[in-house]
Amino acid sequence: MAAVSLWETYLKAHNEQDLETIAALNADKDFVAYGPKGEVIKGTEAHMEFLTAWFEQAKPKWTTKYLITNMYTDSEGNIQQWITSGHDLTLTVDGKEVKLNQVHDGLVVDGKVKMFTVNERVLAPEPAQE
Repeated sequence: MAAVSLWETYLKAHNEQDLETIAALNADKDFVAYGPKGEVIKGTEAHMEFLTAWFEQAKPKWTTKYLITNMYTDSEGNIQQWITSGHDLTLTVDGKEVKLNQVHDGLVVDGKVKMFTVNERVLAPEPAQE
């Protein structure tokens, strides 16, 4: 369950735009993030640069829907700890809200986020109430 706590703290830091905490939770070596539009962000410094610009442009806010931990044994017998999470994400772009759904897959190594991927889709508008 340590991975769940780590990921909850990581997402809280993103919601609070707390770059210091995010950087501290990233792996010290070989951190990489794969964004939903093909972004490949290598290293914590590049991650902080990306987030600084994105936080300013889109003001993202996540609402967590679920968190699942997984253990995987690779072909060499090494155990990997993964966390999969689902979120609703609200962006504010040019004063208008954009609603998305995201699924994150994160690799946790030695209590830090080593790598993660983000997949997303735009949420369909709510049907009008009659």
